[in-house]
Amino acid sequence: MGRFRDLCREEGYEPDPRQTAALFNVHVAESDAEARREVENLILWDYQNFFRSVAHDNFPRNTCRRSRCAPCAAAGTAPSHPRT
Repeated sequence: MGRFRDLCREEGYEPDPRQTAALFNVHVAESDAEARREVENLILWDYQNFFRSVAHDNFPRNTCRRSRCAPCAAAGTAPSHPRT
């Protein structure tokens, strides 16, 4: 939500709290590790494209540059200048 508010303020607009929403993804598997393995790339790709952000905005610190761009590259939407 902070990114949304910051972008609005950069344009001189104060967003109303009613303009924001929260979304939680839930995926159930035999273990947490398996659940993460099954959907992590899909969720990261979705966030990257939904928010149209630069590569470093929406990824955990332990995600390497190559792996975080792989879903976008596979879809043909990889950023041309990914930052670390």
